[in-house]
Amino acid sequence: MFVDGFAKSDRNNIDDDDLGMFRILAAEFLNYDAKQVGKLVKAGAWIEVKCDGDQAQD
Repeated sequence: MFVDGFAKSDRNNIDDDDLGMFRILAAEFLNYDAKQVGKLVKAGAWIEVKCDGDQAQD
């Protein structure tokens, strides 16, 4: 799951506050079942990113 993406030239590493937030989000998201994830994707709140290892696709 990608939550935040940024170019290294635009921003340094995440700070401790960001790390704490991402850990909270990760703990919450790991509890989602397939049905919950499907609803989020269908509603457009999440997007599925498919990747063959070389290039990402929608």
